[in-house]
Amino acid sequence: MQRQTGDAVSLVPVSRLDASALHAMIRRNEDRLALFFPGLLHAGASLEKSRRYIDHHEEMERAGRSFMFGIPASDEGLAGLIFLNAIDPDARVAEAAGVVDFAHEGCGLMSGAMRLVFDIARDRLGLARIRFLIAPNNARSIALAGALGFRREPRKLRRFAAGTDRETRLHRYTLELCR
Repeated sequence: MQRQTGDAVSLVPVSRLDASALHAMIRRNEDRLALFFPGLLHAGASLEKSRRYIDHHEEMERAGRSFMFGIPASDEGLAGLIFLNAIDPDARVAEAAGVVDFAHEGCGLMSGAMRLVFDIARDRLGLARIRFLIAPNNARSIALAGALGFRREPRKLRRFAAGTDRETRLHRYTLELCR
């Protein structure tokens, strides 16, 4: 997949991500990731684990099961990550998730990057719906979902980090992609 560019935002496909930039971003954001992306912490444990994490996501992309994009920072580092996963081509739906470096919060980077991912989901993958799964205490993601036009579904979907001290219910938000 080629680099995608929108209004002041671009996405870098997983195959072009730099492991050292991924490692550095994870290390800078450990506290936040522990709350909302605990699985990503393992990838930041070492530079080698960051490389393996990228390799794993390249394999997932080749299989059409998920896509991971980097959001480049102006300093050649990594400002964030976006995931498009749990892709169900028959139901034409996928889940999206993202994390932005604390230094890049509040400038519209994530909303612009998500819009690019929605274009990819609709135009290249033929998807009709995107879902966000959001912890009820994740105010920034809830605000982002609202700004992007997502609607909260009335039921809770599944446990987050079951069996850990982070057991809580995630709420499901859905966006219908229009052509």
